[in-house]
Amino acid sequence: MNAQLTTFLGVAGVATLSLLSLPLAGCSTAQPERRDLAAIKQQQAASTPAQVLDWLQRGNERFVSGKPQPRDMLHDQRVTAAAQYPRAVILSCIDSRAPAEFVFDTGIGDLFNARIAGNIADPDLVGSMEFACKVSGAKLVVVMGHTSCGAIKGACDRVQLGNLTGLLEKIQPAVEAVRDVPGERNSKNKEFVEAVAEANVRLTVERIRDQHIWLHLRPGNWPSALSQPHADSPINAEASPALRRLAGLQTVSVCRQQRASIGGARWD
Repeated sequence: MNAQLTTFLGVAGVATLSLLSLPLAGCSTAQPERRDLAAIKQQQAASTPAQVLDWLQRGNERFVSGKPQPRDMLHDQRVTAAAQYPRAVILSCIDSRAPAEFVFDTGIGDLFNARIAGNIADPDLVGSMEFACKVSGAKLVVVMGHTSCGAIKGACDRVQLGNLTGLLEKIQPAVEAVRDVPGERNSKNKEFVEAVAEANVRLTVERIRDQHIWLHLRPGNWPSALSQPHADSPINAEASPALRRLAGLQTVSVCRQQRASIGGARWD
């Protein structure tokens, strides 16, 4: 059985994407780039949300093609020990097969990576995003879901298991939101599960909007807008001006593509 991974992403100001990833096929023989802390800080400060998105897309293309950038991880660890200047915040699932740093071909100190089963958002995670953006200067927020997610399947089946029960209840609105998929409404229906995963990304972005209160950013430092909302988007760009200051988060919609620019996880 050939295993592959696909992710559903809710990105600040852009569409949610799905990607069919490929197995790694060799490594580059190029010398690793060794950045100093001043260069990393400047890269973050000079980046717009749109530029960070493009950077993530290019990293994912390298991952998909099996040609990741060579990295000196020990050098990066030593350099970033003094300070950190990540360019993006990724909220993703704890699934071991969807590590954001690999999926986007990034290095130590490049991403804030918040992981929780079902990539849900609660006040603690939103507070962490506020820290990442207000205090540490991250420019982009990404909500990353994935196919064949155990938490999504558990929510579809209304599983009850200790503390996991309460977490799965937070995914129920996504289960209820999917009404256009034929067949059983449980984990046996693969199409239903993946539709719920996509809906969950949308609703997580909405939940971040609801829970975010204020970042106290100066107008001159507000990240620029990335795009106009899609007509069918469940999120209006004007719904929460305060949240727009949280790394430019505006809108999210979902599109399915055989091969998109951002990737992650499917297990067949």
